Amino acid sequence: MAICLVGIGSNLGNRAETLQNACRLLEHHPAITALIASRWHTSQPVGGPTGQQPFLNGALRLQTSLEPDELLALLQTIEDRLGRTRQQRWEARTLDLDLLLYDQHITHDARLQLPHPRLAFRRFVLEPAVEVAGELVHPELGWTIAQILDHLNRTPAYLALAGPPGTGKRWLADQLCQTYDGHFLADPASNRSTGQPLEREVEFVRTRAQQLAAHVAQHDQETLLVSDYWIDQSHGYAQLEQSFDAATQLEAALDVLKPKLPLPRLIAWLDAPADVLKKHLTKHRTAMDWKIEQLESLRKAFAERFDRGGHGPVLRLDASQPEMCLTELSAAFLAMQPAS
Repeated sequence: MAICLVGIGSNLGNRAETLQNACRLLEHHPAITALIASRWHTSQPVGGPTGQQPFLNGALRLQTSLEPDELLALLQTIEDRLGRTRQQRWEARTLDLDLLLYDQHITHDARLQLPHPRLAFRRFVLEPAVEVAGELVHPELGWTIAQILDHLNRTPAYLALAGPPGTGKRWLADQLCQTYDGHFLADPASNRSTGQPLEREVEFVRTRAQQLAAHVAQHDQETLLVSDYWIDQSHGYAQLEQSFDAATQLEAALDVLKPKLPLPRLIAWLDAPADVLKKHLTKHRTAMDWKIEQLESLRKAFAERFDRGGHGPVLRLDASQPEMCLTELSAAFLAMQPAS
């Protein structure tokens, strides 16, 4: 039997009754046992059309013999039975049942993504989830649900935008800061190009660390800070060089600096095919000496870094759709905010 975590919510009709009916339908299914429900929490809608009513949210822990796709189908059937309609993304709904975790299963396909890609930064999901499944481990981050919520509570409202050149990080950071009265931490190494000595990369790391530490010290916990860099991104650039000594210096510098710096509350990983990145760079006449092969190498290096875990919540975004990136990241920022 697989141990699963399901998010449940409603902001239309008799919300509490709908949530209770959904729980009863799941409890009475022959392939589901040991269902435990959290308390119901009230939260404000995030994203989607304006004018929506508050949600009642909760979390369900259960055991099932169903396969992941079978459980997903069951959840969608219950949504439909209790009046769910699907016309617009993030619209008001009578019932929302999200499959968040299915044991340590990891899958990324069009129909089902596990773990749920927004689980790790949605406070309205994490707070009830801790009540019933605080010890369950997020298979990609390697952190428990309780540790993820603690991360949101302890870290400053700092968002780091990561990705190779051409992903539009600077534009996205600027738009977020304008919208939410934040502070933009522009990369002091933004004008770098290929062929940069790795010893210089070590200096970039130190400069970024000084900038980040200074801004975090100057602002309160919930003032938005957005950088168009991630402190660990230099690992990717290091792989473009062939100097073992310089790479060792970089690792040593990061080992000293990172423990003194706050983890980002969220890392936005912007990615797109290398040819798309090259076209963007050429269009804007910046860093035109980047070759497609080098951009592809950076993309792979970033992917390898994120696969290692230990860096906190990550939101992966398609950089070829900048407006969608802004919508996704805005919703993520709002979902992390403490209740007012």
